[in-house]
Amino acid sequence: MTERDNGFTYKDGVSLRDYMDSINEVRDGVCDARMREMESRIVAVDAAARAAMDASRRAVDKAEIATGKRFEAGNEIKEAMQNAASLYAQRTELDPLKTAIQELKESRAELRGKASQSSVNIAYALAILGLMLGALDFLLHL
Repeated sequence: MTERDNGFTYKDGVSLRDYMDSINEVRDGVCDARMREMESRIVAVDAAARAAMDASRRAVDKAEIATGKRFEAGNEIKEAMQNAASLYAQRTELDPLKTAIQELKESRAELRGKASQSSVNIAYALAILGLMLGALDFLLHL
């Protein structure tokens, strides 16, 4: 059934060595295909990671620019408010002005009161004059 020339063979079969070599070749082909697939996946993942890193760098750069602009705008507003505040009068400057205004109001009220008193005095004088003329006319007609 078997022949023993240079190796073991069957009449309709293959030797164990040939069978193992063919299995190893198939296995090597499968392993090579898997390795190529893994390498292509690694390359794709690496490309995706690089793209993500580039996108994140651009996003960080944009965020830094936006933050800088926001702080510049805030500084401009702060500076404008400080300039406006410097134009306002200080409380220490206003206190003497308030007392001067109060004195002017009192003085005006006092003058109005005197004007009213003089009007009353004139009215009294006219009333007395009228009474005297009335009394004189009464005495003359008697």
